[in-house]
Amino acid sequence: MSEGCTVDELIEIAIAGERVAALLYRGLAQKFSKSHADAGFWTSMASDEAAHIKFLRSIRSKLSDDELHSIVDPAVVLDARKILRYSPEGLLRPVNSMEKAIDLSHELENS
Repeated sequence: MSEGCTVDELIEIAIAGERVAALLYRGLAQKFSKSHADAGFWTSMASDEAAHIKFLRSIRSKLSDDELHSIVDPAVVLDARKILRYSPEGLLRPVNSMEKAIDLSHELENS
């Protein structure tokens, strides 16, 4: 099992995960650029991930040094790092329909 990390490190892991998701959604927007509605949907999803990053940074700014340096349960860290195993480029390659894109998005958002 993974070692624990601090709350501050966990927030950085979460921000990195949001970046992975945003890259994926921007890639899907490009992949479906022939349809304004589909591209707009994926662009909106990427914007949501950017808002999540802003929110995480806001939370971090409100925590005390003691809270930021608190140790997080290793199981939580392991779960948070799951998304970092994904390569947006690798995930995009097999997507050839909006249905597959939505399935991928659902899997990512629930991982």
